[in-house]
Amino acid sequence: MWLIGVFVLCLISPVPGLSPAQREISAALGSQVLIPMEIELRRDSSRCDEFTWKYRYKNDFKASLLAKSRNCREPTVQRLRISENGSLEIPDAAREDSGIYTVEVHDSGGKLIHSANYTLYIQAPVSDPLLRVSCRPDGSAEISCRVQNGSDPTYSLSVNGRLELDSVSSVSGSGVNITVSSAPPWNISCSVRNRISERNSSLISESCPVPVSVPDIRVSCAPEGSAEIRCSVQNGSDPRFSWSWNGEAIHGNSNSSRGQIFLPAPVSGNISCTARNTVSDNNDTTSIFCPVPVSDPLLRVSCRADGRAEISCWAQNGSDPTYSLSVNGRLEVDSVSSVSGSGVNITVSSAAPWDISCSARNRISERHSSLISESCPETCAMTCLTKSVLGGCVTLFVTTVPLVVVCLHPMRKPKGNP
Repeated sequence: MWLIGVFVLCLISPVPGLSPAQREISAALGSQVLIPMEIELRRDSSRCDEFTWKYRYKNDFKASLLAKSRNCREPTVQRLRISENGSLEIPDAAREDSGIYTVEVHDSGGKLIHSANYTLYIQAPVSDPLLRVSCRPDGSAEISCRVQNGSDPTYSLSVNGRLELDSVSSVSGSGVNITVSSAPPWNISCSVRNRISERNSSLISESCPVPVSVPDIRVSCAPEGSAEIRCSVQNGSDPRFSWSWNGEAIHGNSNSSRGQIFLPAPVSGNISCTARNTVSDNNDTTSIFCPVPVSDPLLRVSCRADGRAEISCWAQNGSDPTYSLSVNGRLEVDSVSSVSGSGVNITVSSAAPWDISCSARNRISERHSSLISESCPETCAMTCLTKSVLGGCVTLFVTTVPLVVVCLHPMRKPKGNP
């Protein structure tokens, strides 16, 4: 017990500007605390000093009675103990034991002979402070220092030998932060203390990433309609790039470190590039269109039942083709777009042959095809009925066998018959 008293008494210190009867005591959470009786009590039966211990929380106005001696008998109190000399003992100190303790001693005649106030602080020791450097988009850096454990810590923080913060309490309990605009490196030192402990940490930060600027998108269309797209930034440390095409993320065909991507034909839509590093990100979007060259146009002649012919021209490949079509040197269609993408069609009523020429073009290419159609097949694939008189016979051709041949011979009337 004597060792406990010595430990706590070493932490008792007078408060500057206060009377000697007022003291501060600081103790660690879970420790045994002794609040001393600083005078020797007279304990003979004829002249016995009586004492009381009272407690109030720091902001309370009314104190509660903890213990009161009577007839030189030591009082008993719940959880706390009173020693033989009248000192107050607190085993296993908890945070709620912090507060102001008052002792008063009266002689046997009831006269006040001693009074003292003790402000008790029960604290958890601080842990080693954690330092972090966070770079900001404007090029400055935020330096933070905090502890994970410890009661009522105060912080001192210096950068490159200059004291930036001195004994500052953390308002929110999350440590302290400062912003520096000087160029790296930064030699940072942080000390954290409370009434029972002190810890220090240091850090040298060599650099701070530069925020990325808004990316620049460059597009190169290949002759066959594919696209090579490059994304770059003027400023930014170690940028990485990601892409989206018409709102969908692109994976697998991009080089994230070089900012390069390839899109197969046809290419028409919106490309977005996002550049980012550890401190920032920026993005840009642009519309791109890479036309596909037209293929050789295809020509077709279809004969109709009414004797006219339908002429079609279309290209199987190509972006936004327009068509021109001429028949027998007459321009029938001139630079007409295909509404449905199936080419153009015209109907001619002139007799065969037809000398047909068609051109398909877009802004990067032009192709031509021609066809001479000598005749137009009859409407039916096979003749349903053909009559021919050969040697007085009528031959009937039916679409399927059998073949029936009927020969008609002129019959002379027999003589004598009507």
